[in-house]
Amino acid sequence: MKLKTLVLLFLSALCASAKPEKPMKSSETINFSERVDKFWRWFERHSDKMESLNNGKKRDMNKLNNLLAQGVQIIGDDVYYNIGGDNELTFCVEERTECHYLYPWLVASMPDSLRTKWTVYPCKQPSKPDFGLRIFDRDINVADIKYSAKFDSERRYFILTCYQPDLVGLSETECVQALYLILELILGEGVAYNYIGEVYLADNDKGMTPVGDLSEAVKATVESNGIEYHTEPYMPFYTYQGNPDQNSKSVRSDIIAGTSRYMALNNDYLNRERNIYDSLAEKGASAIMLILTQPEGMETNDFLELRYKVEDYLTSLFDSSAQKGMLLGGAYGASGLAYIDILLFDANKFLSDISEDKNISALLTDATAEPIQLMFKTFAPDSEVFSLR
Repeated sequence: MKLKTLVLLFLSALCASAKPEKPMKSSETINFSERVDKFWRWFERHSDKMESLNNGKKRDMNKLNNLLAQGVQIIGDDVYYNIGGDNELTFCVEERTECHYLYPWLVASMPDSLRTKWTVYPCKQPSKPDFGLRIFDRDINVADIKYSAKFDSERRYFILTCYQPDLVGLSETECVQALYLILELILGEGVAYNYIGEVYLADNDKGMTPVGDLSEAVKATVESNGIEYHTEPYMPFYTYQGNPDQNSKSVRSDIIAGTSRYMALNNDYLNRERNIYDSLAEKGASAIMLILTQPEGMETNDFLELRYKVEDYLTSLFDSSAQKGMLLGGAYGASGLAYIDILLFDANKFLSDISEDKNISALLTDATAEPIQLMFKTFAPDSEVFSLR
């Protein structure tokens, strides 16, 4: 079967209910970009009052938290934070990976007028392991934890084995949850997310090291392996292999290989789940994929090069803030389709602009004499496919 025929058959199946027109703009949700702008305008109006409550002689944390809660509500319903002395505001991810992709952009959008007064972080920062906490009805003295570490240089993460006598006896799931929580507090959420891959609880502390030096040890090991050390969420692109299913007509079931900086989103989609997609959408962010068709007669390498050029152009739009969002990855499918994964903070503007973008048009028309179709679909598994040009 010719490639073009295969592509058309695949598209006819996945686009059976697609509409050629652009989707209507929805007023039901405010996009993430608008939420961020609105939040910082609110913050500027209330900055002096929050500063007074935070640093005054009669520090009133109840009033401060009640006030700040009104502001973070603009971003979403489940936004957690810490506020400390010297006007430090820290957003907390709390194991919701989608926040690692939203909060850095939120913090980077902070107006310059506030930067001289406030220090804002996109995730929990490291703290000395000299505190206690209660979890699963156990009182845990963090300083009592001991650990041993193995660094997996190929996967670039640590495998930690820890011992804390008061955790012994908990279920495996409870132990892992408790240890990850403690590690996020000691190392900071960014470092734990970037470099801690697996955690286990031991039943004794033989050959282990006190947890007090863990933060420095992680940093030293990462750097000694020639890897940049990042204290905030770091999202590099990883390559992955697909397993094309010739009997399936589902979008992305044909992927041969790709790159991604958010594999959890990919896995959710392939498992027909939408937890991450919905969590992003609740804050007004849209995870979508652009889909390009490979014309008959166009070499695969040329088609891949075209995908890379489109990705580079989109990245330039995101980097210059001409569009609000970020590139998440790309892939190539056995059916002659290319996928470009993006996270959008103002989806309506992006989709409207890109459908009329002369640079995109030039890239697609200069590549071949035959038309290259450009479509998009969200990462909600059952969503429709729409045509952009």
